[in-house]
Amino acid sequence: MRIKLMTLCMALCCLCLNATSQNVPDYVPTDGLVAWWPMNGNVDDAIGSLDGFNQGGVETDGPDGQIGQAMELPNGDDYIDLPTGGVSEEGGLTLTFWAWLELPAEGAAPLIDRIEVDNNLWSFSYEHSTETVHFITRNNDGSGYHNLSTWSPPPAEWVHVTSVYRAPSGLKELHVNGSLVGAELAPLEGFTMPTMRLGEVAEGIWNSNCRFSGVGIWNRSLTEEEILVLYNAQLPVPGCTDVSACNFSEEASEDNGSCIYPLFGDDCEDGGAACGEGTTWDSSLQSCVGFDQCPSDLDDDGIVGINDLLSLLSDFGTECPPEVAEWICGDLLNYHGYDYATVQVGDQCWFAENLRTELYASGDPIPSDIQDSLLWATAGAQTYFLEDSVYLEERGRMYNGHAVLDARGLCPTGWHVPSDGDFIQLEGATGMSEVDWESTEGDRGCSLEIGETWKSQTGWYPGEEGTDLWGLSVQPSGYFLTWEGFGNAYTSSEFWTSTPYDATRLWRRQVPADSGCLFRGWWELSVGSAVRCIKDTEE
Repeated sequence: MRIKLMTLCMALCCLCLNATSQNVPDYVPTDGLVAWWPMNGNVDDAIGSLDGFNQGGVETDGPDGQIGQAMELPNGDDYIDLPTGGVSEEGGLTLTFWAWLELPAEGAAPLIDRIEVDNNLWSFSYEHSTETVHFITRNNDGSGYHNLSTWSPPPAEWVHVTSVYRAPSGLKELHVNGSLVGAELAPLEGFTMPTMRLGEVAEGIWNSNCRFSGVGIWNRSLTEEEILVLYNAQLPVPGCTDVSACNFSEEASEDNGSCIYPLFGDDCEDGGAACGEGTTWDSSLQSCVGFDQCPSDLDDDGIVGINDLLSLLSDFGTECPPEVAEWICGDLLNYHGYDYATVQVGDQCWFAENLRTELYASGDPIPSDIQDSLLWATAGAQTYFLEDSVYLEERGRMYNGHAVLDARGLCPTGWHVPSDGDFIQLEGATGMSEVDWESTEGDRGCSLEIGETWKSQTGWYPGEEGTDLWGLSVQPSGYFLTWEGFGNAYTSSEFWTSTPYDATRLWRRQVPADSGCLFRGWWELSVGSAVRCIKDTEE
């Protein structure tokens, strides 16, 4: 009897666990997830016991019908309370939600605020006077008040909002529809959030009409990739959805007619599949691939003849070396454990992303103490933005001029830190006039907006993205100064050259966010800046 009861309990537990996992969509990161409120007809927490309290909310359609339903607050005193379990800022904090709101003709339109703790703030409200949404944070003791107000929302339209606090750096970010729209250093201390209220920003200040869907909170900082997935995940994924097909895709949510089925009496792995003429099924690739229909025609003259036989016999008994594909520009290049995209522009081959190595080419480590101003003034040193690994992959490291000039080298064998002349050649290959080439310091290439063609299509503030015409994929990287910290992190990209300006300075290039220009200037050797490697010219 005891065994039967234990079996029954275990079965019930499994059912509960399965029900919980099924309530949270696959695209929602579960690491650090405190609560997930899908707003599908109620305000219940899909993963635990943090169910909300609904005051006047009614069920309505969600964003474009893509992620289920939503809760609407149609009246001026409606609200929804959501318990958050007392999350704090210590390990980072993320709040994400879909929102739809009517913009008021005057005053404020509240979206979300925490309640029940004096002075403590994590709130969103639309202010008619500035036509922006204010994202406000503040410590429990009333200190550390930070008001980030850079986003102008569209009226009566669904938007995806994500607020992030990155610990320990203290960086506060606001993402809208998967893109970063504002950021500031806003250190919090002693912050806790026991409860959120949707539809009220302060006692008696209500929203006239708003809707919410897909509300989630994490006790960590989500990455930019995770935020983008949350925004994009609702879109259908085309592919083969038939599990009996050879190329069934677990990620596909919409069948696009691409399913390939095994031949009669065979299976996909061993027998084959019904591929088109001139193709065969490759089980390792799980796709149909082309094949050589006449493999014996060694001289490719369209006839299998005596010359093909003689060619085969001449090589009989020869030991074949392992096949090694020749590296060409455009292939990935691995250096010190990091993979780098490369791109051909004119006669030059460039890294298509910033250098990330913490080692010299010799294998010696590059010091990284950002507090040691003497080190940065006299010897090679490196760091990365806010020393937060989230940004390392996208922005790379920043090296000072001493590291650039170090004889041990920064770039892999066969590559080098570009000279000022290398950059001039790149500018010419991307359309800059000779008149601008010959200019000395300052803006260049403005009339043709050369800078826009260098900038990536992501990573910049909305409206400041580039066309990435050449595949250089330049993202904002900023600079580092020991007496100032990190600067221009979202407003420019800075690159070293290896060419001296004088005894204490090197030429540099800047790609600003707010113009189509490039900028030629100099940095002191103690400044930290990004590096792009360029392949040596073959003589």
